[in-house]
Amino acid sequence: MKKFSAFEKGWISAIIDGEGHISLRPHSDGKTYKPSITIANNSEKLIQALKKTIPSGRVYIDERKNKKNWSKTYQFSVWKQNEIKQLLEQIKKHLIIKKGRAELMLEFLRIRKDFVAKRDKNGRFCKINQNPEEYIIYKKFRYL
Repeated sequence: MKKFSAFEKGWISAIIDGEGHISLRPHSDGKTYKPSITIANNSEKLIQALKKTIPSGRVYIDERKNKKNWSKTYQFSVWKQNEIKQLLEQIKKHLIIKKGRAELMLEFLRIRKDFVAKRDKNGRFCKINQNPEEYIIYKKFRYL
């Protein structure tokens, strides 16, 4: 990930504080968690500007076909753990509302990095047991 200018750090932080979500959700296996940063807005220009600034993120469009009077919503998401870590390390001191979540996410990613999944004799990842430290951070996330 590129190094952001002071302006970009402030701009990205303000958007995440106002329109974003730093989340940690249970994976379908029920034993691990998926980190993400998502920003949703009705402005395609805003989401495209984010994409230009943070190229590793992905853009999703929700056309809301079931809701006739609702406009399209554009979402920008960062899912890769390394990208989330690099992004949060650059902007965390500028965050106000989401600062606690950013700090917890960075702690979660540090723990995850230290927790090595085991491989079987064929080199495939074994089913891993839940890391108790990850679970504790997940519970803290739910109360922020």
